[in-house]
Amino acid sequence: MPRLQWFRRIGFAILGGFVLAGSMGQGCSFGLPDPGFGDPVTVELINVTSNPVDAFLWSDPGTQFFPEDVLRPENFVDVGEPLAPRDIVTVVLDCRDAGTLLADGDLLLVPEGAQPSANILLLREGEHFFCGDLVSFYYEVDGAGGFFTSVDVNGVYLAP
Repeated sequence: MPRLQWFRRIGFAILGGFVLAGSMGQGCSFGLPDPGFGDPVTVELINVTSNPVDAFLWSDPGTQFFPEDVLRPENFVDVGEPLAPRDIVTVVLDCRDAGTLLADGDLLLVPEGAQPSANILLLREGEHFFCGDLVSFYYEVDGAGGFFTSVDVNGVYLAP
C-alpha cells in the first residue's frame, strides 16, 4: 500500500507541474510555432529636416547581420512619396515579417539633387526591438549640414 501511495504522489506532482506550467506559461508554445506570432511592429519614418526626404525601409523576416542580406527587392517596403518636411509615415508590419529592419534615405535638395544619408541603420527583432514595439527612424541634419538617420525604440534612443 505505501508503494501505491508513493506512485500517486509522484503522479499528482507531475500532473500539478503541467497544470502550473500551463497556467503560468500562457502564450508559450513549448517548442511549437506560435500561430499568432506576437503583436505587430509599428515603424515610424519621421522627417525632422526642412527639406523633403526620400525614405527607404526594408524588412526581412529572418535575423540578418549584414545590410547586403537585407537590401533585396523582396524586402523593400514601399512607404510612398518622399516625406515632406516634418512629415511622418507609419508602417505596421506583421511580427513574422520584421526579423530585421533596415532604414536609409536621401535628402532631396533643390536644385542640387539628392544627398544620401551618412549612415544606414540595421535593427534585429529580439536584440534591438521586440514584437509590439514602436520603432521610430528620424531623418536629421546636423549643425554642419550632414544628413543622417537616427532611431529610437519605444522612446528610448538607440543610435544615429
